[in-house]
Formats: sequence, structure tokens, C-alpha cells
Amino acid sequence: MSQSLRVGIVGVGKMGCLHLEKFKSLPEVEVAGIYDASVEQCKNISARYQVPMAASFADLIFDCDALVVASWTSSHFELAKRALDAGVHLLIEKPMTETVEQAESLTALAEKLSLIVQVGYLERVRVGKLLRLRPGETIQWIEARRHLPNPGREAGLDAIQDLMVHDLDLVLHLVGEYPSRVQAQGATWVSRSLDVASVHLSFPGGAEAVLSVNRACLQQERSLSLLTNERAVRVDLLQNRVDERSRELGSAPQRALEKQSIDALLEQAKIFIQAIKEKKGAVANASASVRTQILLGEIERTLRVSGKALAPEKERTLDS
Repeated sequence: MSQSLRVGIVGVGKMGCLHLEKFKSLPEVEVAGIYDASVEQCKNISARYQVPMAASFADLIFDCDALVVASWTSSHFELAKRALDAGVHLLIEKPMTETVEQAESLTALAEKLSLIVQVGYLERVRVGKLLRLRPGETIQWIEARRHLPNPGREAGLDAIQDLMVHDLDLVLHLVGEYPSRVQAQGATWVSRSLDVASVHLSFPGGAEAVLSVNRACLQQERSLSLLTNERAVRVDLLQNRVDERSRELGSAPQRALEKQSIDALLEQAKIFIQAIKEKKGAVANASASVRTQILLGEIERTLRVSGKALAPEKERTLDS
């Protein structure tokens, strides 16, 4: 591996371009090239950012040490498998794959080849900058709210797959257990798939989590509230602000932390590069993503029973 890590990007739509900007800004990274099924889109982005355009996906992975997969979800498995087979480390946009079986297959292959696979659960990075549990502190209750009016994300993904998946990953990470009970409700409003949903998770150790997502709302909100054995905490993920109150009777809320800005996408890129260089586990690695995929499947089955099944994703190409 050369001194500069050669990173390629497949899928140069909105998210792909954001990734491109972040990796291009890192001095230890050389953007080896980009590829998209839309030749015209690829040409435009190549000219705008002054980066090479690969003639094919095979050419792209041949020139890379690491690859960002930011194409449509339906293409993730095939592209990721080809990249791993070529010895390329991966940063894959969420969701990792369409099915649990695909995610498990990629995880096993990455472990066999000793390659890094990191999945783009950005809230892990953001919350990691804002919140640290104290030694001996245990979570009793979590409430996650992700309300984003008209997010304009990937067509075919319902609000749980598109938005709540971040909070599902985060809750599993913070609690450190897999839920023993899953309850879910949802409704459609502006699209053919779920726009509003609420999920209640009960964990073996006694923790409870309530997650809500709404992409038909009037006001934006992204927050995480926790009750632990020591304190109440609210993390405002829009303002990068943490407020907390001690469990002691009569204690007053106080501002625990406030940051001007957190570039979670840039921090994620740095963590990915560091994991490759140090050959250590990545944040939101493939195994953790498999757990999240399994939980998504349980929620889907619960919604089917209630008559609010998740809409199937349309067939997609690499275009993004």
C-alpha cells in the first residue's frame, strides 16, 4: 500500500459527492477515481471536482485500496462482494444490503480476507462526540426522535429503512443487547411507503427504547433522550447540544456540552482511514450492521401482521 491511501467512490449522486468532498480534503488520501452508471453524471462530477473517472467498475477497484459504496441499496451487495474479492476495504452507505443473508455473506468474506467494512451510520460518530456513558452507568430508557419533513432521500425506502435505521443502530450500540420484544406501528401519508412510524423495543436487561420517525411533519427534530441510573440526558442532534439533570430530587437541568459544529461525515472518513491503517475494527462494522438488518426484518414482520408492511424497494441501477 502506498503512503497515500487510494480511495474510490461508486455512485456519485448526492451522498457520493458529499463523501468525495470529505475524502478529497484528507491529506493522507488520494481519490483514485469515481464511477457511476450514468456516464453523463460521472463526467460532470469528474470535471467539477477534478478527479479521475473510471471507465468501468472493474477499473475503479483495480486502482483502489478502499472504496466508498454510495450507489442504490439494491446494488450494494454485488459491488461490495466484487470489491472485497479484489482486496479492497469498504465504507458502505446504509443500509448495508437489501437482506440479512447478503449482509452476513459480506461480513464472513471480509473477516476471511481481513478487510475493513464500515457502514455509514453517522449518528454513531455524532453521538460519540457528544455523549459518553460514565463507568457503572446503565441505560434504563431511551427515546429517539427523527422528524425530517420531505427529506428527499432514496425512492422506494420507507421511513424506517431510510431514517430510523440510524437510531436503531445507535440504540443497539448504546444498550449493548438485542431486544427481546419488538412492537411497531406505522402509516403512509405522502408516499407509497411508510412515512410515519413508532417502534418500541424491550431489552433483556430491563432497558426500554421508543423510537419515532416522521417525514410528513411540519418541524424538524433529531434528538436522543436517555434515563440512566445516574441522570437524565437529552442530546439535540441538530444543535449539537447536551442537557442533563442529576437523578437527585430537586436537581436543576444544566448545559453539559455544546459544540459549534460536528462534521460527522468528515469524522467518519477519518475513522475509516485510521481503521485501515491500524488494522483495527471500524465504527459501525459489518457485524453490527447485520444485527441492525435483523432487527429491521423483525420490525417488518411486525408491521405486516398489523397490515402496514414495508413497501418493497424498486429495482435500481448504480445511478444515485
